[in-house]
Amino acid sequence: CLTSNLQTGVVHKMRHHPLVDLLNLGVLVTLNTDDPSISDSILTDEYQVAVDVLGLEYIELRQLVLNAAKAAFLPDGEKQQLIAHFERILPIGGLLNPHGNLVVSG
Repeated sequence: CLTSNLQTGVVHKMRHHPLVDLLNLGVLVTLNTDDPSISDSILTDEYQVAVDVLGLEYIELRQLVLNAAKAAFLPDGEKQQLIAHFERILPIGGLLNPHGNLVVSG
């Protein structure tokens, strides 16, 4: 949880958070939240911070989503289905709308 790391003093400024470095090293990192009633943050907020403060772009956000699917506590078959689902709806070239059309490229 980016927000929790700042609140607990793990990082002193959000822009110094090592998330980008860890991603670049290929570490299987994910975005999560701590108890929303304590950290006052939901998962959408964490992704917004990753974009606004850390400068993550679509390809890094996509990797975070895939990492989360890879780390999910699911039976292997279900986990593979989840990964395949995200790979399908989050293609490298951009997002797909519900009709399967590319809506964002980059």
